[in-house]
This record gives sequence, C-alpha cells and structure tokens, in this order.
Amino acid sequence: MRKVYWLMCFVCWSGFVSAATLFDEGIKLFQAGHYSEAVKVFERALSAGDKSPQLRYNLGASLYKSQQYAKAQELFRQLQKEPAYRDLATYNLGQVALKRGDAVQAKRYFKQVIESSDNIKLRALAALQLKSLSPNRFAPGPSGLVELGMGTDSNVNFDPIGGTATGLHDSYTQLYATGKFWLKGDETDGYDLRLSYSNQAYSRLSSYNYGAYKLEIEKAMQTQAWLSSLGLAYDKSTYAGSAYLTTWIFDYQGKRPVSKDGRIYLTYRYSNSAADNALYAYLAGSEHQLRAAYSLYLGPSSYHTYYEYETNSLANSATRSYSASRQTLSGKYYHDLSDSWLLQMGLAYRTSSYPALGTTALRTDNRVKLDLGLNYKLTRQLHIVGEYGYTSNRSTDSLYSYDRNLVSLSGKYYF
Repeated sequence: MRKVYWLMCFVCWSGFVSAATLFDEGIKLFQAGHYSEAVKVFERALSAGDKSPQLRYNLGASLYKSQQYAKAQELFRQLQKEPAYRDLATYNLGQVALKRGDAVQAKRYFKQVIESSDNIKLRALAALQLKSLSPNRFAPGPSGLVELGMGTDSNVNFDPIGGTATGLHDSYTQLYATGKFWLKGDETDGYDLRLSYSNQAYSRLSSYNYGAYKLEIEKAMQTQAWLSSLGLAYDKSTYAGSAYLTTWIFDYQGKRPVSKDGRIYLTYRYSNSAADNALYAYLAGSEHQLRAAYSLYLGPSSYHTYYEYETNSLANSATRSYSASRQTLSGKYYHDLSDSWLLQMGLAYRTSSYPALGTTALRTDNRVKLDLGLNYKLTRQLHIVGEYGYTSNRSTDSLYSYDRNLVSLSGKYYF
C-alpha cells in the first residue's frame, strides 16, 4: 500500500509540473505571436490537469487572437464566474462581440465594465471602445425595435376598464415599434426623443382592439454613481377603433451599481389622463407609481426583481370606484442557453384595493402572473420569440375573478 501511495503522489506531481511547463511554453508562444500553436499548448496543459483561471484566460485570449471566436466566448463566459477575472472576461466578451459583428451586445458588455469594475485602466479601455462605437458624441445613431406578432387569448379582457373578462377566446395580431433618437449628448449628459406605436387587433372581437402612440422627450444625466433621466411624454390611445384617453406623463428613472454584479433602479411616474370619449369619463384622473428594482448579473444568467406601489385618483362611476391602490412584487430570470437561445421566466404578484363607493363594497383583487419565453437569435438584429403567459385574478367581487392564457409568436428587429 505504501508503494502505491507514493506512486500516486509522484504521478500527480509529475502531471502538475508538466502542466506548469506547458503553461510557460504557451505564454512564450503567445508573446511571439504564434497564437494557434499557443492554443494547442494551453489545451495540452488543460488536459494535463491545470484548470486554473489563469490558464483558461490565456487559452481564451489565444483563441480570440487565432479568430476562434465561439470557443473564446465560451471560455470568457465561464470566467465571469471567477471574481478575480469577472470584469476582464466581460471586457473581452465585448471584444468578441465586436469581431462577430454584434455592436449592440458589445456596447452592453463595455457599459457593464464601466458601471461595475474597480479597475480604473479597464474602465478607461471600455470607455474608449464605447467612444469608438459612437465616434460623434453629439450625434449618436438612432436605436429601437420593431415587433410583429400573433397569438391566442383564452379569455379576452381589458384591464383599464376594470379587468372584467369576457370568457371568450380569440386570436390576435400585434404590432409594436419604438425608436430613440439622441438630440444632443449621451446617457451621461444629453437629450433624446422617443417615439412609440402599439396596436393589438383581435380576429373576431374587434370591440377589444387597442392602439396607442407616444411621444417623449428625455433629459439624461449622471450624478456621481447615478445615471438618471427625467422625461415628459404625451400618450394618445384608442379603444374599439374610437378615441379613448389622452395622457401626460412625467417620470424619473435612476440606476447605479451596488457591486460588480448588482444594480439598483429607482423609478417615479406621475400621469394625468383625460377621457376623449364620454363613455370613459370615469377613467379620467391621476396616477402615481413608485418602483424600486434590483438586478444581478452572473455570467450567462441574470435575475431581476422589483417592488412597486401605485395609487390612483380617478373620476370613478356613480356606483363603482376605479381608483385602486396597488402593490406589486415581480421577479424575472434570463439565461443564455447558447449563443442563439435565451430562456426567460417571470412571476409576479399584485394586490389591488378599490374603495367602497355607493352601494358597492370595498373590493380586493389578488393577481398572479406567470410568463415563460424562448428567444432565438437568427441574426444579431432579428430575433424570433415564443411566449406563454398565465394570469389568475381572484377578487372579492366575483365579476372580476378570472383565469387567462396567452400564447404568442413574434419577430423582433433591433436597430
């Protein structure tokens, strides 16, 4: 037994020395510019037992230099889980994204380094990369999204008029488009204009069709660690093909890093609506929303949660109040299954309280929403998304209790 024991120790030590020798050889090959040969040597060191982040990082760098971007990306994603290499790996993922023609994803990685890294030099390099992607600070390019989809709704309802459900099933098509245009500066000190349009049309139940367009101007700024914005928006909507509501919106949004992987967000939103149709006069009034959110980014996964408090002061009807006070707790999870596939899941709970009015008693609603989705990236700009949503609303007034299933398929084009 004693000989076997020492033999095992010798084999392990011999392997370790061999891996260390190979590591040194790989470094020399990399420094000499022989990147493909360095890859082979580093891979031999890996097989010899060296699983250290130092080796994996140098292997990733060699793969990048030899234009093996998919393999380099996979190694850098693994290294995001190593605290000492997280920011460096994120920066290099930005470099890989650039080589693969995905400037949008590259910007996200570089911004993440700027917001969370403690390394001043690395932050400066990331800032230079961002500047090279938007060379004219005072005229950044436009960005936005166009989405076209279709789906089925098991229980058509419309929340703004009280959340009643028809019990009817129908299919629908939906269109959503939004664009952001910088007028001056950037997100640290600038002004932008945002335009959006949405439309949902049912196949048979056209009386539930909804459309809206929105125009917003926003002032962006940075105060110490906070990136913030103040916005003023004008929103015009239609319901069943007729005029519905006109709404003015003021909002504040702020975000800041709290760790290398975590960010907090604060949002306040005030809106005031006027009814464009006498049928909806009871919905005229104001709304306040306050939200606190936290996001955590860990390699290919991210976690997002928020708490929101909302109050409404509406005109109401003669017998029923629509001035709800609401509290919402929501969580979402995203995971990159591969370069092309993204998994997303969400769960939200909302409680609403409607004051007693006339002969109508105090009403309390409790709603649970579950969302599941898969996103497939055809190209860096064109994505196909399949989603399933389930809603269960339980109310002290049985008129507002319902279950609902939504299934949709859409194409999204990012620019």
